[in-house]
Amino acid sequence: HAAQTYGLTAQWYMAMGEERKCTQTLEYVLQHVMPYMDEKNVHNSFMIVYPLLWILKQRGQVQEARKVFEQHIRVPFDKHYGQGGTSFFMPLYRSVEILLDLATFDGEWPKGLNPIEELEDWALKQESGRVDDTLDTMSAQLGRGALGIWAEVMLLLAKRRMWSGQEVTKTRALVDKGLGLADLSLEKDRKEKGTEFGVVHVEEVLEELTEAHLNLGWCC
Repeated sequence: HAAQTYGLTAQWYMAMGEERKCTQTLEYVLQHVMPYMDEKNVHNSFMIVYPLLWILKQRGQVQEARKVFEQHIRVPFDKHYGQGGTSFFMPLYRSVEILLDLATFDGEWPKGLNPIEELEDWALKQESGRVDDTLDTMSAQLGRGALGIWAEVMLLLAKRRMWSGQEVTKTRALVDKGLGLADLSLEKDRKEKGTEFGVVHVEEVLEELTEAHLNLGWCC
């Protein structure tokens, strides 16, 4: 359990502007802690690695974050538990992967991934973005709440459509849903302790969604 604090320590160093110590801690976890963890204990691995994903993403190292998630969470889970398996944080897996994919491939979308239109339709389903309160709070205390992840997924999907000049009806729907999710995320997380790291980034997402909403208001 002590190892679970390493990722949060790295986040704390980043929040304090101690970039060198943050990097040292992050590298120590990936090089000297994770290789010795029982890969069957995916829950423990998630608690350690999840905070690091948001440090890497914030630094623009999105591909590295995706690689870390794949290596230490997705592959071990599929290997040992497979289809039908479960874990407390498992409902987060797909939204984390899609967020990191969207942040990585902001240009041409790779053919090997689900078509972007399918992701848009999936994101706009009524049940998409509904998350368990406990899961949302615990993930927020590790660096990014589930609701905040969903809000950014909506933002990045909407931005792709805006960049390519696609019709605005679906774009508006994505932005509006993202605004609702970001507002709810911040309303909840600001009441909790240990969520400050994620709150800062969800505030940035909300700001971008608000700007997109205003821009779309002038369009068409």
